[in-house]
Amino acid sequence: DSLELQVGARYSAAKTTNHVDVLQYGAPIAADQSASFRDWSGKVSLNWTVDPHNFLYAFVATGFRPGGLNVPVGFGQPAPFDAEKVTSLEAGWKAGFFDGRLRTQIDAYYNHYENFQVIIGYPTLPIFGFELNTPNPTVIYGFEAQAEARFGAFSLDAGLGIMHSEIGKFFAT
Repeated sequence: DSLELQVGARYSAAKTTNHVDVLQYGAPIAADQSASFRDWSGKVSLNWTVDPHNFLYAFVATGFRPGGLNVPVGFGQPAPFDAEKVTSLEAGWKAGFFDGRLRTQIDAYYNHYENFQVIIGYPTLPIFGFELNTPNPTVIYGFEAQAEARFGAFSLDAGLGIMHSEIGKFFAT
């Protein structure tokens, strides 16, 4: 009764279309673009209620964010950007102490991205930008701790988060 396994899945589909007809720097740009993106994502988690005051959990999940189209800035039509995919792992412990007057949560996470989406600005036209994918994997991982205490009229909320990220290398002009 204290151990729970959860399994879930999601199918995502997205379509985007641009009908471009603009005049930039005296040059007409006319183009039609469209792109479709589909993918499955899912989650498997294991939860354990050790006792009424201690709860442990761990999960692995995959995620999907559709790609898209960029509008023309400067000369020409930028290439579409691909869908972003992430695999996420997390494990944590939630606990209560002193008859529930102190609640804590500690967790660690690791996210591995493929085709991480970044927005690049144009130095000469800073209000415009285009989106692209990093060709190398991006990794984000960290640790979080939170505490909430209530002792009579005294209350305290505290949190700590440590995160490290390594964005995949890419070049842009």
